[in-house]
Amino acid sequence: MPPANDTSTGLPRTLSPLTKATITALSLLTLTGAATTQAAAAQQPRPSAQPACATDRTGPYQEELERYLGQWVDGVQTSLDCRAIQKFQLREGVQPANGYAGKSTYQMTVVAKARANPGVGTLCPVRRGRVACVDQKRQLMWVQKGKRVLVPPMPVRTGAKKLETRNGWHRVYYKKRKEYSRLYKNAPMPYSMYFSRGQAIHGTPNDIFRGRGSAGCVNLRIKDAKVMWRTLKIKDRVYIFGRKPAVKKHDL
Repeated sequence: MPPANDTSTGLPRTLSPLTKATITALSLLTLTGAATTQAAAAQQPRPSAQPACATDRTGPYQEELERYLGQWVDGVQTSLDCRAIQKFQLREGVQPANGYAGKSTYQMTVVAKARANPGVGTLCPVRRGRVACVDQKRQLMWVQKGKRVLVPPMPVRTGAKKLETRNGWHRVYYKKRKEYSRLYKNAPMPYSMYFSRGQAIHGTPNDIFRGRGSAGCVNLRIKDAKVMWRTLKIKDRVYIFGRKPAVKKHDL
């Protein structure tokens, strides 16, 4: 018959006091170590989804971003510049928000500056009805009714050289939510709003901030195209003006 256990320690009574003390001490150390490990794990910071700041990368629009954000303008990336740019990127939804002064971030400064009054100093006429204004020089689009802005400015990509988006007055004559290009390998054109002989305002899954331009359409980010789709109706006016700036090599 096995020896009975000591009710105070749970150890067999036949063990010597020294052995009991050793086993008890080891048990306490094990419990203490496990508790410490759990506490340390609980205190570990959760990994952040925010990308690391590109403090060692000077972007092609470094000076423009420094000037807009009130940083020291020297055209060289610093940790202070990077944090300021990253904060702006997070606020404006620029991805990746890594503090790099690239084209997408610069273009969003153009949007931000125009937000309060996008039509001031431009050629977009004020009318009683809705007018979708497309400013090719600034690569912006907004919707106004009279002097009231219905949809604030958003970035666009208009036609490349020899495939220019047609300037002047147009009307939305056809809308199709799920559309594909018949000319360009079935490229997706979600939320299409046609306004001039096959040219349309539509969303694109591609990066609108890169490349030479569209094939004539007014490209929008998908989230912006949804807003335009809900706002613009058949027969609404579209006014396109200005000239798309030449594309810089680093933006291709």
